[in-house]
Amino acid sequence: MAGSVDVEVVVAANDAGTNCMLPLPFDPKEAFGRARAPVVVRVGDAPAFRTTRAVYGGVGMIGLRKAQSAELGIMVGDTVRVRIEPDTEPRTVAVPPDLAAALGGTPEASAAFDALSFSHRREYVRWVEEAKRPETRATRVAKTVDLLLAGARTRG
Repeated sequence: MAGSVDVEVVVAANDAGTNCMLPLPFDPKEAFGRARAPVVVRVGDAPAFRTTRAVYGGVGMIGLRKAQSAELGIMVGDTVRVRIEPDTEPRTVAVPPDLAAALGGTPEASAAFDALSFSHRREYVRWVEEAKRPETRATRVAKTVDLLLAGARTRG
């Protein structure tokens, strides 16, 4: 398995044309030991971020959320320098106290949350933390518990 890979890529759009993707011109399985490897990515001189490599249509990609593309100042068609290295640190999610209390009060929901992948746990936490009003946040905490009890991996 390689330590890190430095490549220059042209930023692509996802199929819907709504988000940016960084197509990677190498075999992720060969470079990192598996196709969906957890990695640390640095685009240009921007701060690094953690993600999991994805494979779309047989091409390895790093997907970016709209906010990430904006923070990085990149758009579809730009050529960027990317460094990718294996992420060997444990992936943990800091659960906010209100969500932790709600999960603690419902052992089944807590077990379901703990069984989720890092990415799904992170997205539930992000959804709760993005609420601007306390009422919205409380509603999202309750809905998270309900969704987990219903077996939902995402907030769908």
